[in-house]
Amino acid sequence: MIFNNYHQLKDIKFDLIIVGSGPAGISLALELEGQKISTLIIEAGKNNFSEESQKFYEGEIIGDNYPPLSVTRLRQFGGSSGHWGGLCRSLEEHDFSNWPIKKKDLDQFSDKAKKIINLRRNNFYTKKINENYDLVRFEVSPLRFRDKYRDKIKNSKNIHLITESYVTKILGNKKINKVIFFNKGQFFNLSSKYFVLACGGIENSKLMHLIRKNNPKLLDPNMPIGNYFFEHPYKKIGEAIIDIENFKNFLKKTKLHNSIKINCDGWFAVAPNKQFVNYHNILDSVMQINFVYTDLNIHKKSFVEKLKCIAPEYVRKILIKNNNKAMTLGITAQTSQKIDFNNKVELSKSKKDSLGIEQVNLFWKQSEMVRETYKKNIQELGKFFIDEDIGRVAAEEKIYSSETLDHDGGGHHMGGTRVGINSYDSVVDKNLKVHGVDNLFLAGSSVFASAGYSNPTFTIVQLSLRLGMHLKEKILYTKK
Repeated sequence: MIFNNYHQLKDIKFDLIIVGSGPAGISLALELEGQKISTLIIEAGKNNFSEESQKFYEGEIIGDNYPPLSVTRLRQFGGSSGHWGGLCRSLEEHDFSNWPIKKKDLDQFSDKAKKIINLRRNNFYTKKINENYDLVRFEVSPLRFRDKYRDKIKNSKNIHLITESYVTKILGNKKINKVIFFNKGQFFNLSSKYFVLACGGIENSKLMHLIRKNNPKLLDPNMPIGNYFFEHPYKKIGEAIIDIENFKNFLKKTKLHNSIKINCDGWFAVAPNKQFVNYHNILDSVMQINFVYTDLNIHKKSFVEKLKCIAPEYVRKILIKNNNKAMTLGITAQTSQKIDFNNKVELSKSKKDSLGIEQVNLFWKQSEMVRETYKKNIQELGKFFIDEDIGRVAAEEKIYSSETLDHDGGGHHMGGTRVGINSYDSVVDKNLKVHGVDNLFLAGSSVFASAGYSNPTFTIVQLSLRLGMHLKEKILYTKK
């Protein structure tokens, strides 16, 4: 059932209250629905996008260039899945080296996650290209959680959703007792046995800061709330021209011709393997390589035209073979991020929103390892293209300069309430329960202890399903 007014649901008893209606919150509610567990999802935004609502996401960014916080996320039903690009891939085994769980603990939820995200398959394969590179498969979903699950939630007897309800306080002593939220010009409160924060990588940290502020004895004062925030640095790092015939021959030789189809695929992804990463002391990363068909009679100032100055004989040979047309490649890289305590989300000491709640400050800096990763990737790719005689690569000049690197992505907010063993260096345990609070849990990418190079949504859904299994046992046990 979907409401936008407190008075429509005030008499309903809830086993669980979830704050946030993005992929994490909706996936969790869906997992619990079949057990006749009464769940309420509280969403601060409206059913659709609203400029007025987005203003509540404003905040200050301190450090490197980063898109405005009111742009990189959506405050509406369905959360930031409203502008999600749809790319999915599970994390790698080594990404869990500093998590208290392993990849196998999430893999058991892959089939369910695939169905929730509306993937035709979850074939996240890894195929060897050479001694340094793997071809890695991302799946793509066209899903918008709001569009797919609006009617399902509207018709559900066990899932309840209230929109336009801004949670401003969460109160408790030894455990959480109630949430206070603003709805239709008034403040209301609701109680439940269990509570889950599922508001995204920045807002989860904000709410945890507010819990600490309003309940000073509830949380360990040393708990690193907001710390260890990270993103996926993302940037165009180069371009290439390829000899189509030689590239096809290489794909046949390596038995990759069914995985990279030049005339059908728009792009493919290449990742340096773990041995290469460790040897060169760089970050995990993936290169997205996009096919671009270029007619030089139209694009006189294209990359190929520039390349003529550097490798004129090679380009001339390629153009003669292909009737003055060429296939070029755009190369972007997405990296993990060095874990840094000082990359963090904090409450602002000077700026508040229109309801008097503190805005956030995001402290975010990319390490020099990002630049070194870009450079090593493009250098090795260039060498590989020459060795195999499949093309030539040119790097973007900026990755070799001393300028601060721009971040061309935005929106993969991870960390801030990360998972771990104790409250000294983490916020939640392996079951995503907040350390020291028996009935408060966190869901979403804020609990990530590392980023890897994969887009986070698939892992977010897997974690929510695993949390659902855990909460199912706790809630059903207390009902006996």
